[in-house]
Amino acid sequence: MAGLRTATDHTVTEVAVIGVTALVLAWTATAVLVFGVDETLDPSRLAPLPLTRRDLTVGLFAASLTGVWPAAILVVLVGLVVGGTSGPVGVVVGVVAIAEVLALGVLLARAVTTSLATALRSRRGRDAVLAIALLLPALPQAARLAFDRNGRSTVTQETVDRILAVTRWTPPGMAGQALASGDPMWLVVPALVAALLARWWVAALGHQLTTVDASTEGAAVRRRRWDPSGPVGGVVVKELAYLRREPRRTIAVLSPVVVTVILSISWSRQGVSPVVPVAAGAAFLGLQTINLFGLDGRALWLNVLVWDSPDRIRADLAGRHLAYSIVAAPALAAMALLSGILADRPGEIVPALLGGLTVLGICLGGGSLNSVLLPMTVPNRANPFGGGPTGQGCLGSLGSVALLTVAVVLALPILIPAATSGPLVLTLLGPVYGATMCWLGRLTAANIAFTRLPELHTAVTLDV
Repeated sequence: MAGLRTATDHTVTEVAVIGVTALVLAWTATAVLVFGVDETLDPSRLAPLPLTRRDLTVGLFAASLTGVWPAAILVVLVGLVVGGTSGPVGVVVGVVAIAEVLALGVLLARAVTTSLATALRSRRGRDAVLAIALLLPALPQAARLAFDRNGRSTVTQETVDRILAVTRWTPPGMAGQALASGDPMWLVVPALVAALLARWWVAALGHQLTTVDASTEGAAVRRRRWDPSGPVGGVVVKELAYLRREPRRTIAVLSPVVVTVILSISWSRQGVSPVVPVAAGAAFLGLQTINLFGLDGRALWLNVLVWDSPDRIRADLAGRHLAYSIVAAPALAAMALLSGILADRPGEIVPALLGGLTVLGICLGGGSLNSVLLPMTVPNRANPFGGGPTGQGCLGSLGSVALLTVAVVLALPILIPAATSGPLVLTLLGPVYGATMCWLGRLTAANIAFTRLPELHTAVTLDV
């Protein structure tokens, strides 16, 4: 930012106005996404404390400006003052503009999260945040597709000027304009907007502290449409319910789908066969099963009590695999259809799907073995992207790499003919081959788990 002193005035204005506007919007969006992780964003956690509304407001505002990220943002804004302003008046205006940018970012984020606190605490609110978080990785790819034609960027100076013309008249854009020009007149509107945001936040904070949270009251009990008649069916119903209601399990299924869509869009332009991205998506889906018992945590002791033979464990693993396949198979079908259309190879849609099912079956079998050989506890965090505990990340990564390597090697006899229009018989036998590998992995894992049930229970319930 300080290097902007050598740039033209128009370039400095573009960077300051568009950059500051994007900064304030990103600050607010991030606050919404990390609502369940940053406990200071939820006013209900502070309601029992003997603090006045003014104490809470001042304390929370100060907390928002404390830490590494606010300090980093401050350094960037100071660099913008150094690179964009000149003279004593410009420096004073720049310092005031920095204060306004920080105030706008904090107050807008606090006002939005406090007003939406009740909704964000609910399960539907968490699901909505989860869906937004899953779409974020696709935004850069979507932007590239929107501004890329035949490998050439279509972002022109005219496009930037249009964005500048809109953002310049937003409150953060006006503060950025003050940073770039040193004109104090641009500081008036952001100051007024900051005052209005502060009033909104204080009113929302008072409402949250004096209103009973009814986000979980009166929840309707859904009836099961399918009444399981055996242990496998019971596990399927349980796992499908968890996949729908547990954010960490949901993210484990949806993240590979988003990644595969991005890969399909990118690789289709390079002439890559649809078999490749679908197989990659199936591998990503299968890698989510390397710690099947970790999310059960302390509840696993109920299973340990009734697992009196390896057959019981095999039934439990079969139910988990069936439930995961019910969700993963349609996702793979959608991936194959999208990849075939984007690559303009409709004849490879079916081979891509069959190859993906093969990889999925191999990974499910290998995931069963990894779940009993390298079990890990998963802390009960509100962050849906949270994984294993501190100190076990390397262990989980080694298991993932080993499973991925084995799955690729075992699936090559099916994937190569599918991607090169080889013998159709091998491709058609792919799902049977994958199901066989899944059965062998489940059989072996059940026998191993039965001999070390106490160790398995201890590993997934160990507090770290």
